[in-house]
Amino acid sequence: MTTHLHPLILATWLAALTATLLTGCSTTPAKPVNELLRDKQLAQEMAFAEYKDLNWKAAARNFKKTADILNLLDDYPGEAAARHNQARALQHARQYDDAITAYQQALAINRRLNRADDQAQNLDGLAQCHAAQGRLSQAIETAEQALPLAATSKVLLQNDLALFLLQRNQPGDLDRAQQLLAAALAANPQSPITQLNLGRAALRANQPAAARPHLLAALNAFRQNEDPDGIAHTHEALARCCAALGEADAARFHLEQARQKFTFLKDTAALRRLSADQP
Repeated sequence: MTTHLHPLILATWLAALTATLLTGCSTTPAKPVNELLRDKQLAQEMAFAEYKDLNWKAAARNFKKTADILNLLDDYPGEAAARHNQARALQHARQYDDAITAYQQALAINRRLNRADDQAQNLDGLAQCHAAQGRLSQAIETAEQALPLAATSKVLLQNDLALFLLQRNQPGDLDRAQQLLAAALAANPQSPITQLNLGRAALRANQPAAARPHLLAALNAFRQNEDPDGIAHTHEALARCCAALGEADAARFHLEQARQKFTFLKDTAALRRLSADQP
């Protein structure tokens, strides 16, 4: 004997089955929006707290959780920002492949939203990861793609691209780097990172006396801004500058200052670099 379902019951059953399949065969109901907002706020606060405390992996996990919740809420600009922050934390943790994935996710969203400056910042992050992995030509290519998109981030991009060129040091790279830094300085004469990179460019050109004023200006500005990362890198450059000028005591002083700051920042790669390249 065949049992037939009432059409209304059958339709209801099919609708429920379809909903179950679309939600990954889960019978757990979706959280209410107010609960999602609460979870997002908590994850976001934890992410920023962990980031401030330099707990990069924990920060990355909480930024990812924030991004996933924002995706459920259809807040795509917020999701892109959280993915970018996740990538930054992963980058600090030196998990570059994972950072690249997160930057690419943020970039894809910002391309859909047509947010040019945010795309530039995502591309800059990708370029930094490529450079950290030793792929300087790819870093330069990526930064060049970002530069026309940049608005508020243009000075930062000019500096990053200049630094990649100085690190690669192929014919023509120094001239291009100096052009970028001159443009960055004209746009923002108070930029400490531009002063630092102008000093680095002068060192690359074997002009340590010309480098010193830029490096001292950068150090003063980074101190005023209470920027330990900038202070550490400037002391490192000053150590090289003083060594090139034959000022051994000053070189040792700046080297030790750089070591202390990088230790505070838990920057093991920088500490290895200092040990391998003492002036």
